[in-house]
Amino acid sequence: MSRWIVEAGRWMADAEEDLSAAQNLLASMHYAASCFHSQQAGEKDC
Repeated sequence: MSRWIVEAGRWMADAEEDLSAAQNLLASMHYAASCFHSQQAGEKDC
Protein backbone atom coordinates (compact mmCIF):
# COMPACT_ATOMS: atom_id res chain seq x y z
CA MET A 1 0.00 0.00 0.00
CA SER A 2 1.23 3.48 -0.85
CA ARG A 3 2.65 5.44 2.05
CA TRP A 4 0.42 8.34 0.98
CA ILE A 5 -2.69 6.17 1.41
CA VAL A 6 -1.48 5.20 4.88
CA GLU A 7 -0.78 8.84 5.75
CA ALA A 8 -4.21 9.92 4.49
CA GLY A 9 -5.83 7.27 6.68
CA ARG A 10 -3.89 8.52 9.68
CA TRP A 11 -5.01 12.10 9.02
CA MET A 12 -8.63 11.00 8.68
CA ALA A 13 -8.42 9.09 11.97
CA ASP A 14 -6.99 12.21 13.64
CA ALA A 15 -9.83 14.31 12.17
CA GLU A 16 -12.43 11.87 13.49
CA GLU A 17 -10.81 11.97 16.93
CA ASP A 18 -10.90 15.79 16.92
CA LEU A 19 -14.55 15.73 15.88
CA SER A 20 -15.43 13.31 18.67
CA ALA A 21 -13.60 15.49 21.19
CA ALA A 22 -15.46 18.55 19.90
CA GLN A 23 -18.82 16.81 20.31
CA ASN A 24 -18.00 15.70 23.86
CA LEU A 25 -16.75 19.15 24.82
CA LEU A 26 -19.86 20.78 23.36
CA ALA A 27 -22.10 18.44 25.36
CA SER A 28 -20.24 19.43 28.54
CA MET A 29 -20.51 23.16 27.66
CA HIS A 30 -16.80 23.71 27.04
CA TYR A 31 -17.50 25.90 24.05
CA ALA A 32 -14.07 27.39 23.32
CA ALA A 33 -12.36 23.99 23.40
CA SER A 34 -15.16 22.54 21.28
CA CYS A 35 -14.63 25.27 18.67
CA PHE A 36 -10.90 24.59 18.62
CA HIS A 37 -11.32 20.85 18.03
CA SER A 38 -14.06 21.48 15.44
CA GLN A 39 -11.69 23.75 13.53
CA GLN A 40 -8.89 21.19 13.75
CA ALA A 41 -11.18 18.45 12.44
CA GLY A 42 -12.22 20.64 9.54
CA GLU A 43 -8.65 21.47 8.56
CA LYS A 44 -7.59 17.83 8.59
CA ASP A 45 -10.58 16.72 6.56
CA CYS A 46 -10.04 19.17 3.69
